[in-house]
Amino acid sequence: MYKLPVGMRGELRRPLGRVFVDTDSLIRFLSKTKFSKLIAVGDICSKELILSGVTPDLIIIDRKTRRRKVRWDVKFNAKKIKVRNKKSTISDELVSCVRRSFKRKTLIDVSGEEDLAVLPVIKYCPSNSIVVYGLWFRGVVAVKANRGVKSRVDNLMKGMDYEN
Repeated sequence: MYKLPVGMRGELRRPLGRVFVDTDSLIRFLSKTKFSKLIAVGDICSKELILSGVTPDLIIIDRKTRRRKVRWDVKFNAKKIKVRNKKSTISDELVSCVRRSFKRKTLIDVSGEEDLAVLPVIKYCPSNSIVVYGLWFRGVVAVKANRGVKSRVDNLMKGMDYEN
């Protein structure tokens, strides 16, 4: 399990890609961008994509937004997997599920928190995938998982504490 050191929190508040403050501009961006897979991490951004007619290949939710419970009432035909992941961590179970989830449409439903799931998603997703995730009080980030971004994420994960 990876644990987020307190000193790294500021680093992870910086967006890994382009920030969008509204769904329409995100949808326009996605319609003009070529990508291999579309992955959404977070309940609100996942729901907004689906309601806008854009279907991600992988969705990771925790049924919360800003630490408050929300209902997941969106139809998403996909394989469903439940995993556990504590706050400020990336569990081995989550990493394993992420690594296996790129072959077919999947929804990973996290019991706990999915906030850091974007890191293993970017690390293990196919190159040139677009990863969309919410960023507290800033909007939604869309990042193309190219070699440079994957290297940055790998370094971030190496900077985290790891426990077996």
